[in-house]
Formats: sequence, C-alpha cells, structure tokens
Amino acid sequence: MEGLMLIHTSVRKLRPVFPERREDAMSEKMADARRPKPDIARTPERDECDFATILSHGSTLRADGLIVDISPMGCCIRSSHEVNKYDRVRILLPVIGDSKATVAWALRGVFGCAFETPIDQATYSRMLAAIKTGRDDWSNR
Repeated sequence: MEGLMLIHTSVRKLRPVFPERREDAMSEKMADARRPKPDIARTPERDECDFATILSHGSTLRADGLIVDISPMGCCIRSSHEVNKYDRVRILLPVIGDSKATVAWALRGVFGCAFETPIDQATYSRMLAAIKTGRDDWSNR
C-alpha cells in the first residue's frame, strides 16, 4: 500500500450557538404543559338553530347570514360576508331586533359573536320560540 496515507480526523460534537435561548424555550414549553388548562366548555350551552338573518357590518354594509347556534351570550353565524376577530356587527334577531355584537372568532365563512348586552332569560325564551317555529316575531323592535 504504497502511497496511501491515513489522515486522522477528529469528530467534535457541535453545540447550538445560543444554548441558553434553546434551554429557555424548552423550559417555557414544559412550563406551559404543566399549567392547568382552562375549562373550554361554553357557558351557557347553545341552542342549535337554522335561522336566516341580516348582518350589519360597518356603516352601510348589510349581508345575509345564517345563525347556526345561539345562547343568551352570543351566537355562531355562517355567512359569505368576510369579518375579522374584534369586528363589531349588528345582528337582526326576532323579538329583539338589532343586537350589537363583537366577533370573537372567524374562520372561512363561519364566525362566533358575543352580544354586547346578554339577552335576559324571558326575552331569550320568546326569541328562541320564534326561531324554532320559523315565525318572524319582530314585535319588540
């Protein structure tokens, strides 16, 4: 084996350039995993429905929407109209009329709203009865 020369190379273990940042990030993730998760159950429960409504968004825009569930605190609406989280809208509801709400979340044509003023139980019962029977009861406007 003439002319063959062995070259010894050493292998060194590479360290991250900023190990303290990596360790901080890992300890934050572990701390998040240990934190108790909030109860994500909705309070109060929502009533499923299928009620066509009109939304007002901005100063002049009016759009069609379909309320798919509702509670005294808010509702979920399906609409082709684009809204963003924290947008303020008005929703036309039977018995109540225009109800002001804030968009809590929005995802591809479906969004959830929190009413600015929760609906009292007696009014909510009347409104829900009008929605479920399909009767457009706008008597309280």
